[in-house]
Amino acid sequence: MTPVGRRPRVLHVIGSLDVGGAEGQIVEIVRGLAGRFEFHVGLLSSGGPLEPLARAAGAEIHILSSRTGTMRPALRAWRVARAQSRLRALIRRLEPDITHAWLFEMSLLAAVARWPHRATPFIVSRRSLVNWIARYPVYFPLSRWTNRQADLLLANSKAVRAEVMRKEGVEGRRVEVIYNGVDTTAYAPGPPDDGLRHELGLPPGLPVVGMVANLHAYKGHEEVVEAVAALRGEGHPCALLFVGRDGDAAVPLRHLIAERKLPDVVFAGARPDIPRMLRLMDVFVSASHEEGFSNSILEAMSTGRAILATGVGGTVEQIEDGVSGLLVPPHAPIPLLTALRRLAGDPALRQALGAAARETALRKFGLTRAFEETAALYERLLRS
Repeated sequence: MTPVGRRPRVLHVIGSLDVGGAEGQIVEIVRGLAGRFEFHVGLLSSGGPLEPLARAAGAEIHILSSRTGTMRPALRAWRVARAQSRLRALIRRLEPDITHAWLFEMSLLAAVARWPHRATPFIVSRRSLVNWIARYPVYFPLSRWTNRQADLLLANSKAVRAEVMRKEGVEGRRVEVIYNGVDTTAYAPGPPDDGLRHELGLPPGLPVVGMVANLHAYKGHEEVVEAVAALRGEGHPCALLFVGRDGDAAVPLRHLIAERKLPDVVFAGARPDIPRMLRLMDVFVSASHEEGFSNSILEAMSTGRAILATGVGGTVEQIEDGVSGLLVPPHAPIPLLTALRRLAGDPALRQALGAAARETALRKFGLTRAFEETAALYERLLRS
């Protein structure tokens, strides 16, 4: 029970506060609910660009390990084990009223750190589908054990909830859905910044097709390159703007661009000014082969972009095909090209889809709704 005179103490546990969907949602929760809860954030490795924002919003940050990135497996395992020991000590010292773990690795570490003492509620947030990680044989048994330790699994879409139930055998009463929220004031429609366009090297006059996604194979960047190359061959050139960190697809993607001789492609890397980047895009594309619930799509919706997305996972819960965007199947180059051709050549359609996307973001996916649903969940767990 929370001591009289103290706000309920919530400990969020996540790998880092690098730019990312889950990390951004933690920062927004702290910002929105700091007057009602006392927030702490336990990080596997030091900081990230969002750490100062979390501190400024009122969270106390706890670094569990100095570094756990690319290193020899034995050394990484030792550092993770040490982080788990420090997390156990942190939980004992803070005595949080709720522990809320995010993403697989930190959910497992938090479950181990709490075990066998489970006096206070433990939430595990599930943010994505598991196809890409399920190739590791150890994933499912460890995930199922972690799930059993949790009082509640919190999914960010109905698609994620359904997969947790189907593939990991979790009963429906233990999995709830709270959609991500987007700051519709920060991510608002506006004119493109011509200075930024010039700084990035985007040529004037060409429509800009953009993606905000780290360069991983399952995000579908190569399919977008092929579609843009085909449009160029038809006499309808577009510029390509990729925003996101390098990943496993970075090298083959650059090779493909060179092979197709595409001249107007910009790799902007990870950026803090995503609203400005989105306003440069005439068409926002999400070509993912799987998606739990895309924050970048939410941000593009709120910014009033015309969206072309693959109808996977939670994306179909965000976009109404033909109303607030266009949906195509994944791994389907021809429908992707057809839809992109349609959007690139029809400014009126882009404007209509963007306006409907903005209205949907305001109506269904604002931060206030996400804050209230999260606070209600925390309070219900505390009462129980």
